[in-house]
Amino acid sequence: MPATSHGSTQQFDAGTVPAILIFVALLLASAPRTARAVPFDGNPKILLHSMSVNAKNVCDRARLGDCQTATTAATVGEPRFVYLLGVRGHLPTLSAVECGLIYQDGLASGQSDGVGIDIFSWTRCAALDFASPAPRAWPAPGGGNIIIYDAVQACQTGETAVMGYFYLTAYSPDALHLVARPSSDRAGVADCGAVETPVAGRDLGSIRFTASGGTDGCNPCLAPCPDPPMFPPAQCEVTVATNTAFPTIRVHDGNNHRMITVRNGGGQRMTGQLTLSSPHFRMWSGIDSYSLMPYESKEFWITYQPSDVGDHEALLSIGSGCPTLRFTGSAVPYADCYVVATNAQFPETRIGEYRDQWIYVENRGPGPVSGAIELDACSPDFSLVGDTTFSLAAGATKQVGLRFAPTRVERQECEIRSSTFCFAARVFGYGYVDQPIPPACSVNPTVVDFDTVIVGQVADGRLHATNTGGGTLRLQIAPDCPEFRAHGSFPSRMDLFTGETGVIRLEFLPTAPGPFTCQLQMAECAPVTLAGWARLPGPGALAPASIDFGTIATGSASERSFEVTNTAGERIAGTIRSNRPEFVLVGGTGYDLAPGSSATFRVRFESAVAGEFRGSLDAGTNSSMLPLAALAELPTPVTPSTWSAIKSRFGR
Repeated sequence: MPATSHGSTQQFDAGTVPAILIFVALLLASAPRTARAVPFDGNPKILLHSMSVNAKNVCDRARLGDCQTATTAATVGEPRFVYLLGVRGHLPTLSAVECGLIYQDGLASGQSDGVGIDIFSWTRCAALDFASPAPRAWPAPGGGNIIIYDAVQACQTGETAVMGYFYLTAYSPDALHLVARPSSDRAGVADCGAVETPVAGRDLGSIRFTASGGTDGCNPCLAPCPDPPMFPPAQCEVTVATNTAFPTIRVHDGNNHRMITVRNGGGQRMTGQLTLSSPHFRMWSGIDSYSLMPYESKEFWITYQPSDVGDHEALLSIGSGCPTLRFTGSAVPYADCYVVATNAQFPETRIGEYRDQWIYVENRGPGPVSGAIELDACSPDFSLVGDTTFSLAAGATKQVGLRFAPTRVERQECEIRSSTFCFAARVFGYGYVDQPIPPACSVNPTVVDFDTVIVGQVADGRLHATNTGGGTLRLQIAPDCPEFRAHGSFPSRMDLFTGETGVIRLEFLPTAPGPFTCQLQMAECAPVTLAGWARLPGPGALAPASIDFGTIATGSASERSFEVTNTAGERIAGTIRSNRPEFVLVGGTGYDLAPGSSATFRVRFESAVAGEFRGSLDAGTNSSMLPLAALAELPTPVTPSTWSAIKSRFGR
């Protein structure tokens, strides 16, 4: 709901201020003294004041000189502006108010329903506010707010401060009560020095809407107000994401979780703690408590981590007014079990025919394992043959047949797993009509450029190869040049099934300077060109060895020059780069030097902030780094009195 703000700022010429102050002082000294109307007990109040709807001077018209004159009665069916007023009482000034609202029995659903009070809008007269969010978004029933005036430019010194107003209508008898802000359980005011003063329930006002309009609510400036009506009590609602029965798992496994959601469906804060009655179940990450405002919710995770074999159960106590949940689970002995295929790739099979292979279930212990072999995410062209159940002691194995009977020409796959805890296997098959489809190769890229490498160092490169045909594509990775080879950490042989893609890793390790090219030929693949350039270590000489700019004022700049000399036995070329934005190269940055020749460059230091800076220039090889250093300071020292002024200005 949009909020609007009203107000103005008046400015005076600095030269007229003393004369104005003298005039005001004389005027006050000669004026007759009158008693200022105050609340009956002098304490700060927060009250409501009803007025007719009017578009002129909307905020200022409600500024009361006497808070005891506030109107707290209104008529059903008549649109009204209801103002929220802060009364400073014995405080010298006022700048902020904190409170909440209750009407329509505090039900958030009571807003805009054509029954009782419906508030159409809230408009603040102060500088800003911190309204409660949905589902009890201010000014809905149960909403809360902190409304603040600018304590410097608009400090409130009158009897009342107009914080804002509601545009509303009551469609049937109802009352609008001020209460403590629900999210903080607090009501209060603050003066312009940010000193907070709590406001008790007896000092919070109300307005009553009746058919005749003749029944007052409560004005706390006249007498203490009765306790406002209570919000509906907290109401605990619990939902389980799946169910409370865990699947059978192995002892000490702990990757099984169940999520529950606890929601407060009532009108007051709800707090509680979750406890489990069995050590085999626990709260995930130790999160087991909640403090929920109305309509808030929180998720919790329960983990089943059994420490012994058997059936287990736990009762989950959630808190007062919440249901108790019963969780169950079963644990079996731990066994290291694997499903293993004889071949990951079936031989190519003619459509209308079939091929079989064995699938093995291996129990590597230490406990027994039982279950059944199952096909998961498989093409219908795969099927199991024979008895698929097993019950294996440690070290035992069972074999089950797997049949591939293709009905179409394409690559197909299947995952074979067990109904319990065995690691799964994956197999592939390919069908053909008349003749088997031979393997085919696609490579990307067809040129691998290793760029420039220092002699004696190694550069890595890679390419992708895909079997776009049938069968198995068998690749031997062996470049026919000594400067290039298969990567030492990866195998030099690769088998790719139909549709499979592999990453081929290569190395360039030159032993002499110069350009190098080589052709890599792999089975049915197109030739791949390998290219690289090797240079001797260098340029090797930068002068000076380092640059220190010393102390530079922030916002100022300083430049230094340096040289790059080619000490290698051949022409070298490169680009100089800086690793920090405060150190900037001035002019050209590239060089192309014959043996023994030099080039001069300039580097500038400039910083907008104070501090110590260290960086370097890179001339393109590992041996050509030029360290840089500089210290940036403020143009003039900051004195202690200056810091005091800054802290005072920003309230630190």
